[in-house]
Amino acid sequence: MSPKFIIKVVLLACCLIWFTDVSPYLVANTMAVGK
Repeated sequence: MSPKFIIKVVLLACCLIWFTDVSPYLVANTMAVGK
């Protein structure tokens, strides 16, 4: 496994964690604005 591959996997994991953490807030905010 090359270092670039490992970095890609780590970045992908960080993106997934960030997305699952932030998306509920974004959905709640857009719903609040939409009302």
